[in-house]
Amino acid sequence: MGALTRRSDYSVAEQLYSAPYEFEYYQAIRILSALRPESKPFGESENPKDDPVQIQARISYATPASDIQSIFTSRYYDRPPIMTVNFFGIAGVQGPLPQPYTDMISERLRHRDTAFRDFLDIFNHRHASFWYRLQKKHIVGLEMVPAEETSVGKAILDLAGLNKIDVAQVTSLHSRSILHFTSLLWQRQRTAGGLKKLLEGYFKLPVVIHEYFGVWRKPPPEDWTRLGVTGQHQQLGQTTLLGQRTWDEAAGVRIHLKQMSWKHYLQHLPGGHGNDDFKSLVLFYTGLNKILKLHATVDRNQIPPSKLGIELRLGQTSWVTRGKGLGFDQDPDVVLL
Repeated sequence: MGALTRRSDYSVAEQLYSAPYEFEYYQAIRILSALRPESKPFGESENPKDDPVQIQARISYATPASDIQSIFTSRYYDRPPIMTVNFFGIAGVQGPLPQPYTDMISERLRHRDTAFRDFLDIFNHRHASFWYRLQKKHIVGLEMVPAEETSVGKAILDLAGLNKIDVAQVTSLHSRSILHFTSLLWQRQRTAGGLKKLLEGYFKLPVVIHEYFGVWRKPPPEDWTRLGVTGQHQQLGQTTLLGQRTWDEAAGVRIHLKQMSWKHYLQHLPGGHGNDDFKSLVLFYTGLNKILKLHATVDRNQIPPSKLGIELRLGQTSWVTRGKGLGFDQDPDVVLL
């Protein structure tokens, strides 16, 4: 609970300016870049004024306690904010310049002469920008683009044999949604265990997969047994078919989503985005040409009572019951697909 005399809902930008020592250098640059979208990517501009932040190095013999010493806005409205950093610089305790130069700069600063320090900060700024660009190549979170559009994200999708166009054309999912699961998607052999991990990771729910369930199928006329001279399939025990239907014991796959909350359950009703995502994800992973059934078990304690005048689906959002606890002896198992 926040104090009554002060705000407790400071924005990230306000927190950065008021307590810069709580932020790492790389994340501070990323935040400042987001606050100035009109600026060029840090370190990629020809003019430092076009960068989202201007870097100064703190000149001191004190041991630094954090990456950043301070951040303040420039007195010129068209200039970026100024960040004073502790972890590197040409002069100071970690700089390559001899100690007499540091002493001379400190003495000039005491007399409000910043010319020498400002000259060195030209190189400090460039050095800091190159350091940030180098780290951005290896730390995905520093990129200012979606994860799937970063160099690492593109490489991961390529290793899985995927790309943004393929995913968008085949499924209703976004590339970012499956980026985390590429270790399962690149494998040529698709298994029930892999599908279970994929669904549980995507929907954050327990999943039970029944690999086979059977149905009666009616054979096409060309497979029927016909008697007579012009008949067909008359070899008893080999091609003869008795009856008008056959039992296919591996006709489809049944998947159960367990322990669903009511809110999550509503998203998976037919026509909902959760239902569409489920079908897209299963078909994209397995390529099944079999019957796919989705069952969901919803927490009976979260089911609201049915009321007239609102949209209801008999057997999916409304039931006639007389059991225990809101009318159910156990959590209802509903067929959603």
